[in-house]
Parts: sequence; structure tokens; C-alpha cells
Amino acid sequence: MILLTATLLRLVFLCLISHLECSFVMENFKMIAKTFFGFEDILVKELSQLGAQNIVTGTRSVSFWGDKGFMYKANLSLRTALKILKPIHVAKVF
Repeated sequence: MILLTATLLRLVFLCLISHLECSFVMENFKMIAKTFFGFEDILVKELSQLGAQNIVTGTRSVSFWGDKGFMYKANLSLRTALKILKPIHVAKVF
């Protein structure tokens, strides 16, 4: 019991020091990878090899789902993506 408490205290301390968001359950959210025209199929293959979920091809973009860790992984690993976009708000415009 004492070891468990010390481990949790260490985890909270590390989260506070590094200013990271300390959440134990990561939620999946939609992201969009922008690319050049014609590279969409290559980007889909790269995303599927990395482990993306719900991959949908668009024009010069590929949308997919993943958590925050996957967003960082995609930013570092994708060769054909120009940028990774994370929608922050969705609204219906009339």
C-alpha cells in the first residue's frame, strides 16, 4: 500500500513539473492530415501501418481518429503529410 501511494505521488509530481495534461484515459478524436494531390493513397497506407482508426480519404487530405499520443506519433513519423490538423470546434453555418 505504501509503495502504491508513493508511485501515485511521483506520477502527480512529474505531471506538475512537466506541465503535461495528466489524464489516465486518453480519448480518441478526429484529425486531418494534409498532403499534396496524388499522395492520398500513400498517406492512407502510412496511417494504417502506424495504427490509425477510421481512415477516410479526401482531396489533398486524409482524416483519421487517434488519441493525443497518436497525434505526436503521426507528426513525427508521416513522410507524406504536410501537417496534422486537430479540429477544435465544429459548427453548422447557414
